[in-house]
Amino acid sequence: MPVFDIPVRFEVEMDCPILAPTQHEAVMKAMSLFELPRGADLAKARVVGICGTLSDETFERFTSPPPPDPMEAWTCNRKSGPYEGGYWSMKTEDGYEMAVIGIDSPIDVGMGWTTYTWSIKHDRLTFDVDSKERYDDKVVCRDAVLEMLEKVRKL
Repeated sequence: MPVFDIPVRFEVEMDCPILAPTQHEAVMKAMSLFELPRGADLAKARVVGICGTLSDETFERFTSPPPPDPMEAWTCNRKSGPYEGGYWSMKTEDGYEMAVIGIDSPIDVGMGWTTYTWSIKHDRLTFDVDSKERYDDKVVCRDAVLEMLEKVRKL
């Protein structure tokens, strides 16, 4: 298993000697500390809990990789955008051509969303097999066209 060096912050409680004329001023001085005062003993500190894992400065070093593209094996004929669907196609070895098509909905009061359909084409088919359903997610649409391809092959 790999080992990663990740900066982690812990909350530490300890009694520190603070020089001040009154206890109230000592508390105010302690609240404004950014580093341990002289005479503080870390051996007497108590770890309370985890405050956070990464600081703002080091967060860029530990970014997570982007999620895998669900349409990686497909050819992207048209990229999807904020108000545009997309068009992905794939040809199989036995001549079937599948497509996942993003269909833009009408924008009503400034809002719109994309639904997806699929189609299957082949030279030996007398007609194209198209989706009658609309899918909200392109991954669900992709899985549906792959299922239908298996059914069409059995015809």
